Amino acid sequence: MSNEVIKDEILSGNVNFLDSVQFSSDNKIFTDKEISKVIFATSDACVLHTEVLDEQMHVSGKVISNITFLTVDGQMESANAEMEFNEIIRDGRIKQGDELCVSANVVDSTIQSVSAGEVSIKTIVELSSKLISSENVSYVTGGGDGLYVLDDNFTNKFLTKSGKEDISFEIEIPVKDGAVKVLSSSACLNIKNIKSKSGIIQIDATAFYNLLLSEDDKLKVVNDESQVSEEIAFDGVDEYSIICGKLHVCTCEVVQNDNNSILRIGAMFCFDVYEEKTLNFVSDAFSTTNEINLKVISALQNRFAYNFSEDTEIVGNISVKDDGFEIRKIIGALPKCLVFSKVSNEVDGTLVEGVATFTAIYEGVDDQIDSVDVEIPFSTNVNISNMEQGQTLLANACVFDVKTKIRKANEIEISAEILMCFNVFENNQFAYVSDIEIGEEKMADESALMVYVVKENEGIFDIAKKLSLDIAELKAQNPALEEGLDKGMSITYYKQKKIN
Repeated sequence: MSNEVIKDEILSGNVNFLDSVQFSSDNKIFTDKEISKVIFATSDACVLHTEVLDEQMHVSGKVISNITFLTVDGQMESANAEMEFNEIIRDGRIKQGDELCVSANVVDSTIQSVSAGEVSIKTIVELSSKLISSENVSYVTGGGDGLYVLDDNFTNKFLTKSGKEDISFEIEIPVKDGAVKVLSSSACLNIKNIKSKSGIIQIDATAFYNLLLSEDDKLKVVNDESQVSEEIAFDGVDEYSIICGKLHVCTCEVVQNDNNSILRIGAMFCFDVYEEKTLNFVSDAFSTTNEINLKVISALQNRFAYNFSEDTEIVGNISVKDDGFEIRKIIGALPKCLVFSKVSNEVDGTLVEGVATFTAIYEGVDDQIDSVDVEIPFSTNVNISNMEQGQTLLANACVFDVKTKIRKANEIEISAEILMCFNVFENNQFAYVSDIEIGEEKMADESALMVYVVKENEGIFDIAKKLSLDIAELKAQNPALEEGLDKGMSITYYKQKKIN
């Protein structure tokens, strides 16, 4: 008689969201022009490299600061500087071989000082980390003679691969001739759709970009969007793969020539590949012939469930200088940074709170160009019917459709749309038998006639396990069992004694 236990395994990944880490970066921007006034200053950050060690990860990247300023002779100019950073994130859950997706977001940027040809900017950068631990999970699928197993179907999206790819997009922008100077450019990318086929991942996204232009000493703000698409080669995906990813903008620059102007966006695509599988995990077992010992594993895994998008309108205003001041013209507004302060599941929906900061550029009646930062707090409740308590949200946002107007002689109003994108991860806890150890042969039962009274919520497997009986024979001698079990029902079983 064979008591071989059949085992199998699957590559399974657990997603953990580490606590965010903030650090400050001091950039100094030098220019050979004598600065009269800084009109616009912004900073972006991007991660270029990560190295995972036991209980810590090393993250390196750069902070790029850009300024637009007036010279003493009234000319509009721009300058930028880069500052490299190297940070260490420590967490006991990190181990070598794990995949790590780290994004860098600027949460605050402040001008510290301005001199004739130098501007000092202090930037606060926040690192958000998604840790993916992959391992082969073993599970029992069946057994040999005399061994009965109770298996449950478990359907879920199992993480099978993770990756990072550098990609780029080119967008034709409405800058018509070389007389126009691009002083500042920034962009963010929102994924609309990810398709997969054999060995290919196709990304369709919307690029929201912001330009500050100078033409004949006049400033112009352009807030626009464009649809972009890119394909990347990646082994191990097919049309049934589920791709969860995010695009992080690393570079954004305008290249001008005689014919047109191109906005080049360099981005990093961080993604996970999930496969939906149905597994038959053994949750219980017993043997009619041998003593057995079950090794039961309880697993808690955070897995990608679904994603959704929601947009909200925000409006804010600010008074410029005093009541005696008058604004003649609004040039436009540029988004500076957006920070989520709270994303949580509530009883009546998902609460999202944060602050969006814009720089409004205007011209006064004295023909002087100036600017002011406007902070607009927002709070919105996203009602999603299938959201549940305990789910984890990974959120990002894009600002688009920025509008400005003069409310009073000295008051500026800014309105914008915020497109919020959420990836939902859910905690799945399940227990399964990962190993069955076959022990000594059971002693023969001395009684030939057995009567058992069914207890509440008992099934045929439970009874057969208690009595160490063959399930098929038990049903054959008690035909009523086919119609279900009721509390108090008597089960009779005739057992033939063994004769040596």
